[in-house]
Amino acid sequence: DRLMRAALHPERLLRGDYPMTVTNWEAHFPAAQRLTIFYDDVAAQPSAELRRVADFLGVDAAKLAAEGDDRRVNDAPAEHIPPAVRERLRAHYEPQIRWLQEHFGRDLSGWLEPE
Repeated sequence: DRLMRAALHPERLLRGDYPMTVTNWEAHFPAAQRLTIFYDDVAAQPSAELRRVADFLGVDAAKLAAEGDDRRVNDAPAEHIPPAVRERLRAHYEPQIRWLQEHFGRDLSGWLEPE
């Protein structure tokens, strides 16, 4: 019950309102000043994403990290989320995830699948 209240706290849900956040960024920054990256890509190919970010920023990726340095940072074990909490969060975030899919032209259906 405590975890459910914490997970569904209005302030926490507002921080996770990605359509609102993306819309605000797009209203204030032109496309040339924005780079959208997804955690899935960073987790799958950290060096490639680092190069993409470096290219966007106009810096040498080699100066940011050694080539091939794919060490995980903050790689704590995942905590168990009870099924009832997971389902409530999935129901809350599903419309937002669908919006992100449409907006960015990405398949994010994996975000909705149970682990």
